[in-house]
Amino acid sequence: MRITVYLMALCCLLFPLRGHSFSPLIVKHIEIKAHLFYPSEVVVPEKTPIQLLITNQDEAPEQFDSFILNREKLIFPQQTVTIFLPKLAVGQYDFMGEYHPHTARGVIKVVSENSYQALPKEGETDVEQ
Repeated sequence: MRITVYLMALCCLLFPLRGHSFSPLIVKHIEIKAHLFYPSEVVVPEKTPIQLLITNQDEAPEQFDSFILNREKLIFPQQTVTIFLPKLAVGQYDFMGEYHPHTARGVIKVVSENSYQALPKEGETDVEQ
């Protein structure tokens, strides 16, 4: 009996499940300042789960709202909230601040993995030296 259990455990280590891709979680930070989202455009790769960390720097509450993503979350002044999003297909997903919908607007742009890899990483520049 023990040998069977050990063999099964060894097989799981040597032959991982096929067809299952375990995508790393992408974490993106967004700030609300003067009733605006910074950055207002967030770019993420397709088919990757996303964690948004949204910090409200204003003195008034704001509500993150996205009909297309089916998400809404109240964010009190000087607080940070976390919003988890599933793997998304290529496209644009709008969001807004419900209390200031004319100014607090943004979009999550989901691009192909190749397009995402070609983008400069945060903190990098395209300038050659």
